[in-house]
Amino acid sequence: MKTRYYHLPHLTGVDALRLDEREVPAPGPREVLVRMRAWSHE
Repeated sequence: MKTRYYHLPHLTGVDALRLDEREVPAPGPREVLVRMRAWSHE
């Protein structure tokens, strides 16, 4: 299963924001996987 995510490869501003895709990570021992649906920063 794959997931889409946004990331900033260069911290030069919002214009550097990129959409990418990768495999859903599997949590290891004593770890949890958290699904984030929304995020906001003021």
